[in-house]
Amino acid sequence: MTQRIARVGIILNVVVILIVTIIALREPARQTEARARQQKQALMRGMDLYALHCAECHGSRGQGEIQEGASKLDQEYIRGQDESWLYKVIARGRDNTDMRAFHLDEGGSLNRQQIESLIAVLKVGSWDEVAVRVEALDMIPEEEMTLAAASALQENPADHQPIADDTESLAGSAEQQGPETVMVLTGSEFPYDPPSPHPTDGMSGRQLYKQFCEECHGQRGRGTEDAPALEALNAIKIAKTVRDGPEDMDAFTHEDIPDRQLNTLIDYVLSFHPDSQPRTDTLFTLP
Repeated sequence: MTQRIARVGIILNVVVILIVTIIALREPARQTEARARQQKQALMRGMDLYALHCAECHGSRGQGEIQEGASKLDQEYIRGQDESWLYKVIARGRDNTDMRAFHLDEGGSLNRQQIESLIAVLKVGSWDEVAVRVEALDMIPEEEMTLAAASALQENPADHQPIADDTESLAGSAEQQGPETVMVLTGSEFPYDPPSPHPTDGMSGRQLYKQFCEECHGQRGRGTEDAPALEALNAIKIAKTVRDGPEDMDAFTHEDIPDRQLNTLIDYVLSFHPDSQPRTDTLFTLP
C-alpha cells in the first residue's frame, strides 16, 4: 500500500513538473502575443485620437504644414525620439507655438493612456493606415483638400477638374462610406467626467438636444436662420463639433455635457437621418 502511494506521488510530481515546464516554455510566446494585441489596440485608439485632435494641423498622413508651423510627423526624427520627450510635448504643448497642451492636468482633454496611444502612432504606426482612418472619419482638413486639389491642377492643368469640383469629391469620399463609429475617445480606464450628480443625468437624447441644440439648429436638426441644418454626420464628427464649437457655435465642455451624456445626444442626432447607422461601439465609456 505504501509503495502504491509512493508511485502515485511520483507520477503526480512528474505530471506537475511537465505542466510547469510547458507553461514556462509557452510564457514568452504568450507575452509576445499579449504585447502585440495591446499595441494593436493602442494604434487603433491612437488613430481615432489623431483624426480628432491632430489631423487639423499636421495633416491626414502627418505631412505637416496644413496649419502654419505644424511639424511634419512622418519622419525618422520623430520615430527616433524618446517616448518621454514625445509625451511631454503632447501633454504640455510647446512654448511660443500653436502646439497646445493636451493633458487633462494642463487644461487639455486627454489622459495618460490616450497620449500613449498617440505616441504609439508616431513611433510605430503606418501613416497610410492613419490617412485611411482619417478619411473614413471624414476628418481630412479642408486646407489639405484645397492644397491637394491645387497641386494636382498645377501638375496636370489640361486634364484636371476645377479645384472646387475636386475638393467636393475628396470631401464626399468619406461620406459615401456612411457614418462611422469611433472607438473610445476619452479612455475606458481613465475617463474624464464631472462627478455625479450632474444636472443632465437621466436626460434623454431629445431632452439634451432641446436644451443645448434646438434653439439654433431647429427641431430634429432642420436648421434655422441662426444655424444650418444638421446633415448626416458620423459620431466622431459630432463629438468634435460639440467639444470644439467651430465658427460661430459655442463649444460645450465636459462640465456642460459630460461624456456619459454626449453618447446619448450623439445617438439622438444620428437618428435624424435614415442612412445614419447607430453607434456599435462606445464613444465614451465609464468604468
